[in-house]
Amino acid sequence: MICAGTHYLIYNADEAHGASAGLPSSPAEILTRRELQIALLISDGKLDKEIARQLGISGYTVREHIRRIFAKLNIGRRSAIASCVLAGRSDFRQDFGS
Repeated sequence: MICAGTHYLIYNADEAHGASAGLPSSPAEILTRRELQIALLISDGKLDKEIARQLGISGYTVREHIRRIFAKLNIGRRSAIASCVLAGRSDFRQDFGS
């Protein structure tokens, strides 16, 4: 996967022991539906508080989802999340009809 100009190899270590373990082809296959929603809202420039209000969840929950997004995509900046979404990743937007 390429995100923010950097190549990343992402895989599930538990499944890697099998010979037929396939690697995920996009973040949309790695992130949960809620994480994808939050990634889209981050790419739209929303702040944590705005995301929380829009989704009806707490700010703490938003930050936890963002922390998991960072870990799953092996990135550390909100701008990198936005780059992944905005870099022609139509699979993100298709999930939510945007």
